[in-house]
Amino acid sequence: MVRVNLDGVVWCYQAAVPGMIRRRRGSIIAFTSGLAAQGWPEASAYAATKAALIAFAKSAAKEVASHRVRFNLIAPGVIDTPQYRAANAGADDARWRTSVGVGDPEDVVGPLLFLLSDAATMTASTLAREFAYPARDPEERGRA
Repeated sequence: MVRVNLDGVVWCYQAAVPGMIRRRRGSIIAFTSGLAAQGWPEASAYAATKAALIAFAKSAAKEVASHRVRFNLIAPGVIDTPQYRAANAGADDARWRTSVGVGDPEDVVGPLLFLLSDAATMTASTLAREFAYPARDPEERGRA
């Protein structure tokens, strides 16, 4: 898990940043989790890797900011994916939907495009979806 959630991001950063520095522009976005700050039973290793990712991104962002390279994070919250469905059937799914809300993968696209755009002048920041509802009502999903 450390290799994917932390090492993979570090290696991609190391490969991409020199070119961004030469061009004096670039935007790096990594995905983290709210569990990094609050933890969760049986998710300690996952939460630890995401917390380490936040520390890396915030430090790295400050190292490259003077070169006009931005490094931000997205904490998308609970998203309805095949992995989510496999782990949260029945009552678990209902609990998530009524407590923090379960979004669609498409719900992450707007924040992602914003952070990639020149309109996003911030760096070392995290856009978090801590409590929300999906962009589309459940009835609309079936018609899309």
